[in-house]
Amino acid sequence: MGATEIKTGSYSNFDTAMETVDRLNKALESRKTEIEGYKNSLNDESVFAGPMCDSAVEGFTSLGNKILSTTGNFSTIKGYVSKALTNYLDADNKAVTYLDIKDGKIIETSTPPVSIFTGTEIVGNLSGNTTQEKVYDYLKKAGFNSAVISGIMANINAESGFQTEVNGDYGKSHGLCQWYSGRNTNLHNYCKENNLDVESVEGQMAFMMHELNNGYKNSVLNKLKDVPNTKEGAYEAASIWTKYYEIPANTNAQADSRGKAAQSTYWDMYGKA
Repeated sequence: MGATEIKTGSYSNFDTAMETVDRLNKALESRKTEIEGYKNSLNDESVFAGPMCDSAVEGFTSLGNKILSTTGNFSTIKGYVSKALTNYLDADNKAVTYLDIKDGKIIETSTPPVSIFTGTEIVGNLSGNTTQEKVYDYLKKAGFNSAVISGIMANINAESGFQTEVNGDYGKSHGLCQWYSGRNTNLHNYCKENNLDVESVEGQMAFMMHELNNGYKNSVLNKLKDVPNTKEGAYEAASIWTKYYEIPANTNAQADSRGKAAQSTYWDMYGKA
């Protein structure tokens, strides 16, 4: 019986679009800062310069407002790109299956790579009655394979027991991943800025994905892309997550413990999902 491998689609165009929007947004933010500086300077001098200076201040204010409007448009565009990527991923995942061909041959397909999201792109109603089920649903929708999901789940269980409101480290750590100190502050700020409930699974998982796509993109996310969708891969994913994302005390021992939990508990639960 012959076999042919189907390659899944590339997401590079979507990534490029996102990066372009982010770059333009940052450029506009920089111009906005400059304009605010000019405006403040003119305000300081307006007492002496008279109506002309007042007019210039009004002009800078108008320009600043236009920039705000444009950045809002960029956010909308980013949302459209994100939705297109989500739809593309869904179609791609459906294509990545074992197909029965009439002549009896099997087409073997490869597992699609982990998709890169920025968090809010897949925020919405999550399936499941428990926090654990919702976390699984989020990670599945984010495009992670079962091995990576098993590794992340083992870590979340070790950190918080799947409790979104739990505090640790004398109140310095919070949530599913026990974000510590400055990261805890970033979690709260991110949820506030994106109108998300900081105690919700959706809010905390969106922040987790936001971190992965920014400060943890090279150290964690890119490493997870190479993890094979196997029981051994579940151990590897848990170890990567422990060492480079959670970084608890006794890191190596914890990586081993969580790796074994990923294999014995979560791979058995999700490995064939």
